[in-house]
Amino acid sequence: MALKFKIEYIQESNPVMVIARQLQKGDFSIGANSTLGGCRLREYLSQPRAIKQEGTQDPDVFVFCLADETDRQKLSIGDAAELIP
Repeated sequence: MALKFKIEYIQESNPVMVIARQLQKGDFSIGANSTLGGCRLREYLSQPRAIKQEGTQDPDVFVFCLADETDRQKLSIGDAAELIP
């Protein structure tokens, strides 16, 4: 099942890291064929220490790692992107 995310930040590094907010509730994991916004992902998933305004941790923010750095051009901050786990 695909889930919707919003791209919040893209770290221009090698590998390219994408921080995205989960807009649609649901559990997921990252596998060998996972994509975000049509970009292949490495089998990596992390949650940064994103803090809400009231000071609590934001559990809806995730860090993804692009498998191919040239896919970075397909994503922009503010884009809605579909995660296919």
